[in-house]
Amino acid sequence: MNHVSVIVPTFNSSKTIEEAVKSIIAITYPSVSLIISDDGSTDDTVKKAQRYQLSSVSVQVGDHFGNMFAHWNHRIVDTLKSESEFIAIYHDDDLVMPEIISRQLEFVEKFGPVDIVFTRAEYISPSGNFLWKSAAAPHLKGHSGILDYRKTVRDIALHGNGFFVCPTALYSRKCFEKYGFFSEKLDNASDLDFFLRVLAAGGKIGFIDEALLKYRISPTQKSRQYSDSKSGHSDFFEVIGPHVKSAGLLNEVGDYLLALAKLEELDLFLTFRSNDQDCLSWFRDNRNIWRSSLGGADKLKISLSLILMNLFRISFLRSTIGKIIMLLSSPVANPILRLAIGIRQKIS
Repeated sequence: MNHVSVIVPTFNSSKTIEEAVKSIIAITYPSVSLIISDDGSTDDTVKKAQRYQLSSVSVQVGDHFGNMFAHWNHRIVDTLKSESEFIAIYHDDDLVMPEIISRQLEFVEKFGPVDIVFTRAEYISPSGNFLWKSAAAPHLKGHSGILDYRKTVRDIALHGNGFFVCPTALYSRKCFEKYGFFSEKLDNASDLDFFLRVLAAGGKIGFIDEALLKYRISPTQKSRQYSDSKSGHSDFFEVIGPHVKSAGLLNEVGDYLLALAKLEELDLFLTFRSNDQDCLSWFRDNRNIWRSSLGGADKLKISLSLILMNLFRISFLRSTIGKIIMLLSSPVANPILRLAIGIRQKIS
């Protein structure tokens, strides 16, 4: 029987760590060990985690690793010294379904050697209330299966990265041994960078069209802080751009991404009151390979749409009602952008 090591990186998660650990202990797959790795918490996270120390549960306390992905890499390297054939990395505030690992290993058995297996997730509020379900991989058309590199890049460029819900991933040890680790140079998109590197190199990534994890949305979570930051915006373009080119998708999605980059520039300007050039650097450095910019009508739709959206956001950003509205609008954000930009391609 294959052994699975579950890593839970923690930092100041006193309010959620116990519920997260309890959900992992309840996993039905019989050969699982849990490593809780703290990154220098200043609250009582470690104390609460230590209540659950068993032969199969260890709590490791380390210094501050610099960023989230450095922390992950450190524990992955340690875990590779064990006999575990698979590794999962769960967040310290999420809840897993008892059958998640069993379902993923059944998928591996069905489809043969797979490097990474994702599932869908249910997004929940800080209090645990259901918000929405994560996206399915569009090109799989509602089915479970193996992701295609070119179609995955196209899906991400046109629909966003909603189907790579990072904590649902189960990794084979051979995945890290063959393809390396997460980049520590990126604040936000290092996970996306790793997944696309695996696919581009011929690796196999599977997707199970079933929600097997509850992903908590919280203003204090690190991933959300990164994605809302300036570097979070620019990292996405830095990662996806070269893959759009290498997958031969410039003519198909180039205009959309260029327009999206312009939207991000306007969004950052309105949100941070400063024009962040980083998020457009990749496009401007490679302007000669992109098609002509959008026509005047499309530019007008983009400008009016984003101005209205951001004026609304600024007016209510610091109010509770505004935050709730922005949170609830997230599932339809990409369709709104696609409508504003006026994509002409048919999404197959």
